[in-house]
Amino acid sequence: MIIDIRRIGIIALILLSLIVLIPSDTAGQTATTPTRTQCRQWDDAFIATFNIAFWVTLFLTLLCSLLIPPLCGRFYWWLTRPLLRVVWISLIFLGISSLAVIVWPYSVGLGWLWFNGVDPKYLDCESVQFGASGLFDGLMGRGIAAIALWPVMFACLLIAAIVGGGLAIGTSKIMCRFRGIGSRVKEESA
Repeated sequence: MIIDIRRIGIIALILLSLIVLIPSDTAGQTATTPTRTQCRQWDDAFIATFNIAFWVTLFLTLLCSLLIPPLCGRFYWWLTRPLLRVVWISLIFLGISSLAVIVWPYSVGLGWLWFNGVDPKYLDCESVQFGASGLFDGLMGRGIAAIALWPVMFACLLIAAIVGGGLAIGTSKIMCRFRGIGSRVKEESA
């Protein structure tokens, strides 16, 4: 019996696409619409999860861009070039946070793991006027359910990754100026 890797790959791809393409909210649909209070509670829980993802993206992009190179920089070529390293790490964390906050509710569903405070019926709140607070305490999307603001959430996560990467590049340049080869040459020549 020969195991055909291509056949297994095709089957895995079909199963993965079925999981992603089948809407997750069909199992949680009910005949009644959620109340305004329920929608507000679920929206606040969803926004709290997004806020955590935003700050985690920013700080992990910064920390990993600074800490991974001394640990693994000699083993992988892309970790030796500072700008390329920061770009790759920023893209990795942007992808992870986008999948976790934007894609997850539509593909896997709400009500468990980091969305355990958000009921699967929250997807029905997009059409309910419940006085949503909006992202960043009303700076963006006031009055709109946060789950409907996925383009704004993606832009915010992108900004978090860019700011974290920019801070990492700035910190790296400052560290190299005072502890790098140039500073050691100046010490020896003096």
